[in-house]
Amino acid sequence: MRYLVGDTDEIRQRIREEILATTAEDFVALADALDQVADRGLVVVLGSQNALEAANAARPGWLEITRVM
Repeated sequence: MRYLVGDTDEIRQRIREEILATTAEDFVALADALDQVADRGLVVVLGSQNALEAANAARPGWLEITRVM
């Protein structure tokens, strides 16, 4: 599986080192970013028109459907 996705030993080692170097300040910065997403973020769903209309029928007003193509 690692070969198929191009995951080398060097990449795995770099990720391991980054994880081990994570500080408390990094977690605080992540929490701040997540707060901003919670306040101003959008969730976008792609799907067939029928599926989105069915979801909207099940929970009226839950989705704002915008056609992009």
